[in-house]
Amino acid sequence: MRSSVRRFHILSTRWKILAPLYIFYKEAWILEPMQFSDIRVAVNASPKRPRSGDERSKKSTTKLSLVTVEELRKGYLMVDSLVKISQIKPDSAKLHNLSPSEVLGLLCSCGLYDQAFLLAQYHNLPAPLASLTARCITLAKQPSQSSCSDWLSCNEVNSTDEMGAVERAWLYLQQQVEKQPSWDNLKQVLSQVLSAPYPVPFWLLKLCKREDAAATIRICTQYSNLELAVQLSIGLIGAVSGRETADYGLFNSLQSNQPPVYLPYSVFDQVLFQLKGKQDRASRDLYQELVAETTSHFELLSRVTQDYELLHSNKLSSVAMAT
Repeated sequence: MRSSVRRFHILSTRWKILAPLYIFYKEAWILEPMQFSDIRVAVNASPKRPRSGDERSKKSTTKLSLVTVEELRKGYLMVDSLVKISQIKPDSAKLHNLSPSEVLGLLCSCGLYDQAFLLAQYHNLPAPLASLTARCITLAKQPSQSSCSDWLSCNEVNSTDEMGAVERAWLYLQQQVEKQPSWDNLKQVLSQVLSAPYPVPFWLLKLCKREDAAATIRICTQYSNLELAVQLSIGLIGAVSGRETADYGLFNSLQSNQPPVYLPYSVFDQVLFQLKGKQDRASRDLYQELVAETTSHFELLSRVTQDYELLHSNKLSSVAMAT
């Protein structure tokens, strides 16, 4: 395995020297001598004479293999990952012919998340954010257990010396999420936090409601976090009304001279339906609060609709008088 790492390292160094000559990185390639195991030789065949018995003409047996830079980097990451895993779990050094997803799972179990995110990126695998989130939650619930924070030393965290292990872990998760803030990645982390259950970090909630507020409310409802679902629902209605519009990813609020704004009424109905089935006082208060907000919104919608009709009727009258 270590010889494979050296081989990939030599090829990587060769690529760094030649890199300025290439314009398109993904189309770049490099030649390397083909390994003996890659050259197909007939079983029990004589290296000197063919089946006819005549002596073979002396020809060069050197064969070359064309390797793209992408394949080179993927192969290097796989071997390098296995070496790092074997340093933490020596028994895993006996494992061979593992798929990239299996190696990714081993990296996560060892806490090598820097390497895991790199491997996932180059092999087009889902980022291991759910595993990292689970580790952060475990550490937050058991901060005194040193075994829960050992994995932090294996990864590069841009933190200050004053931060504790729990703060550093959540900061590391935030840094990884912000590198790839797609909805699929945000959904992974949010679902893991809500299923724990654990309080949703402010930075995560901010990213989620800006990316897809309706889907965020739906996930909160799915995991029975109705208090957060009501909070987000009221915030989204307020954003449409003109309060903190940008925080919910909206470009404009509800006005007669602006483009229409969509509100996910079916999502609000799901929240109200679940709250209506609860008998405790807190749920009844949340239900009344959301009903009052939606009622206020419909009143605003009615006024804006009347203003819109009046505005356009005046425009039509002006055009008719001009003609």
